[in-house]
Formats: sequence, structure tokens, C-alpha cells
Amino acid sequence: MHWRALALLAVLTVSVFSTVHSIAVAEEEWKIYKITSEDDEGTRDFKIPYKITNGEVKDMMGDPILSMLLIHIETDPANNGTGELTVPRNLLDSKVFVDGRLFDVDLLVSVDGKNVKSEEINTSPCFRTVSFDLPAGSKQIFVSGVTAFLPEEDDDESEEDEFPPIYISTDKDNYKQGELITISGCTSLELDDKNLALEVINPEGQIFKTVAITPNSDGSFLTKMTVEGELGVDGTYTARATYAGETESSTFVVPEFPLAALLALAVGISVITVFARAKAVKL
Repeated sequence: MHWRALALLAVLTVSVFSTVHSIAVAEEEWKIYKITSEDDEGTRDFKIPYKITNGEVKDMMGDPILSMLLIHIETDPANNGTGELTVPRNLLDSKVFVDGRLFDVDLLVSVDGKNVKSEEINTSPCFRTVSFDLPAGSKQIFVSGVTAFLPEEDDDESEEDEFPPIYISTDKDNYKQGELITISGCTSLELDDKNLALEVINPEGQIFKTVAITPNSDGSFLTKMTVEGELGVDGTYTARATYAGETESSTFVVPEFPLAALLALAVGISVITVFARAKAVKL
């Protein structure tokens, strides 16, 4: 074979391999499908992050009243695949009410009418992410949850607090000066914006730090910081997150003295007091 023909064949082989490799990588990336549903609150839009191998999503539909999500897919008829799906809790959740408390139970996943084993790989107050196998040639995924009814006297309070538009927290309640603070949370997948604005306000009402965060595809976010410097005074700090017009806050404390030092000081004062009283009695 002529050397030019060999060179052309080599280029075509590399090109085909690169194209196939690019497709494979793209199929494993998280994608977002936006759905619109209606309930007693009116029309609501949700972002549904998903990842499917050996297949693609054709359409999705969800119903928060029926607590279900229906997904039509097209998969490789010869090869099995896998699916990962992030479900917004305010669209679909699965809980039971036991001894006065709500507990998560498994979401129910079926493929083409047959139940399949699923694994919850991530969870937060805003969403749940499950993974499952997709048999070759699968056409439909159905996800549903268990609905738990609360006692009537608790209904109003629970509905207000169950699905916050933004959830924010710190890894601890108290920190020392210079200690690393982790601030994390999640946003409702009903909200849609580019960046989340995080403000940390010191005990004197001054803005200690401002951070712009791009949430992950599932709405989760995380940042780390330390309290130090001129504005890093002791006291109670407020971490305030704003996203798509919604705002939520959490607080943490940077004490003037570490807890151990306060305990040691209290013990020392007690010992001194007892010693002084004993000496006075002897006199």
C-alpha cells in the first residue's frame, strides 16, 4: 500500500477513535433536564440533573402531588448501561413518620415496569441522588416515593420548614481564631441562577467576607474560610446566602476564650473561692 494511503488510514483511525472517545466522555457527564409541573401552588419548574451511559433521555415529566417522576429514554439494544438521577425533594421524596419524626426511606425505581435495585449515593435537605442499572434496550424509568402523613397539628409547621429554598450550615458551632470554617449547603432545584452570593457578617454588623459561588449541578455548594485580621472580632457571626432572590442564614461563634480555657477558669475561680472561705473559717 502506498505510504500516502497508509498515512490517510492512520489519520482516519485516530479521528474515529477520538470521536468515539469524545462521545463516551460526554455520555458520562452530568446533564440538566428542565421540567414543568402543576400542583396546588400553580406551575412550577424543576431542574433534574442526570447521567446515563449507553443511552439518552428523550423526555421527562413529574408530579409533586403524586410524588412521581417518569423518564422516557433510548438505550443501546445490545449493551447494558447505568443511570444516576438527582431528585428534588420538593418534587419527589420518600419518608415515613415514626415516633414523632420523619425518616428517609428508599426511593422506588422501576425500569420498563420492573423494580430495579437502586443505591442512594448523595443526599441533602434539598435533593436525593440515586444510581441504578439500565438493562439493554430500556425505554422507561419510573421513580416514586412513599408519602407519610403527619398528625394534623404538625402539618402547617412541617410544610413551612420541610423544603427550604436554600439550606446553609457550618461544620461546627464554635471556632477558635484562625481555625478553618467550612460553610456548605444547597439550593432548591426550582431556583435557577448563575452564582450564589455568600456574605459573612461579623458581630459588629460589618461584612467580614463576600464570596460568589457557582453551585454544583445538584444545587450543592461549599466554601472554606478563617476568622482573623482586623474585622475578625470575637462573637457570633452570620453566614448569609442569597440565590435567585431567596436568602437564608446560619450563625457560628468565635468565642473570646476556647471552651477548655473557660472551664479551666471556672474551676480555678471555684477553687480560690473555697480556699478563701476555708481560711476565713479557720480565722
